[in-house]
Amino acid sequence: MHASPLRFRFSWLAATLAGLALQATMAACARAAPVYRCTGTHGETMFQAEPCASPKDKGVVEVREQPLIDPSAPPAAARSAVARGGKQRKVAATHHANRRVEKTPASYECRASDGEVFYRHSRCPGTVKGDGVARFGAQAPQASSRRGRTADGGAWGTVKVAARKIPREEACRRINALTTSDRDGHERDEQVSVYDHNTGRDPCEGI
Repeated sequence: MHASPLRFRFSWLAATLAGLALQATMAACARAAPVYRCTGTHGETMFQAEPCASPKDKGVVEVREQPLIDPSAPPAAARSAVARGGKQRKVAATHHANRRVEKTPASYECRASDGEVFYRHSRCPGTVKGDGVARFGAQAPQASSRRGRTADGGAWGTVKVAARKIPREEACRRINALTTSDRDGHERDEQVSVYDHNTGRDPCEGI
């Protein structure tokens, strides 16, 4: 059985009309809203979405977008905005981490050679005068001959202090611990007066 010529002509006409409709749809999608080129009050050239106020300006700039290979893919501007947003968030997170490191204050654990341990928010002194207590296992204090003391200054002699940097949170916890009075050297801790605490100059405030 052979198809009639009329059926072939009808199929060809339907395919042609479908192709023309598809081309018209793509052209309408590719065409963006018109942009008007107008002259400003000072003679400058302006581009705007509304028609120009002066009838002399009739310039219309047609802006066309390239059709997308993948219709479901976002426009290039949107992809660029997403990429910029991700990069900005990454940079902001890095800066935030760096600020946290920079803002983390440090204090000092001071260990005297006579066995005392105390904490300062500023640097430890190089030496301190002994507190008069002879501790078992502590290093013999070294006296300063310039002040007329002998080499063996006894428990009141000048002793050396070794410093170790620690987080301020740890130093504040040691200074304010309930068992602080049991630690030899707690009298040398850097304490804050009530006035400084009330005026916001307490290094441990908010920690």
